[in-house]
Amino acid sequence: MPIVGDTAQDVVTYKVVVEMTDPDENVRPGMTTSAKIVTNSLPDVLMVPNQALRISNGERVVYVLKGGKPVPIPLKLGIASDTYTEVLGGDLKGGDLILLDPPASTSSSTQQQN
Repeated sequence: MPIVGDTAQDVVTYKVVVEMTDPDENVRPGMTTSAKIVTNSLPDVLMVPNQALRISNGERVVYVLKGGKPVPIPLKLGIASDTYTEVLGGDLKGGDLILLDPPASTSSSTQQQN
């Protein structure tokens, strides 16, 4: 039997049962919550914040500081969550300073893209 969610105001919800193995005394019967269900985990991968991703000349890029100036770095991207995206290829390295909001003169022809 397929699992069917309830839709209200374009939001789909599913009823689930969660068992708490070490309940907090502040949790009471009838309380509600929201939960994120992890469907995949990627250890030891390079990730970038989605808010840093831009499109420049048809390529996905992030801007990094090099020589004190913002420079676009084209990336090949993998899977994404609602906050981060896996980097599969490109000239980005761990520790590079990524600009979340590059100056308008640098990004005038770009737009944010997740």
